Amino acid sequence: EHPTMPARVTPSQSRPAQGFTLIEVMVTVAIIGILAAVALPSYQAYVVRGKIPEATAGLATRQ
Repeated sequence: EHPTMPARVTPSQSRPAQGFTLIEVMVTVAIIGILAAVALPSYQAYVVRGKIPEATAGLATRQ
């Protein structure tokens, strides 16, 4: 090659890689799954606690 000619740039060097790797996506999905598994029982208990006063009020108005 001529000393003043720029070196060839391969496609991987010309621009940074875009997107996510399969491993990154799998780790993210696993973390979301773990968080959902931990949060779901608490959320269900919260919903039940919210329905109790509503049901009590409904019964009180029927008497």
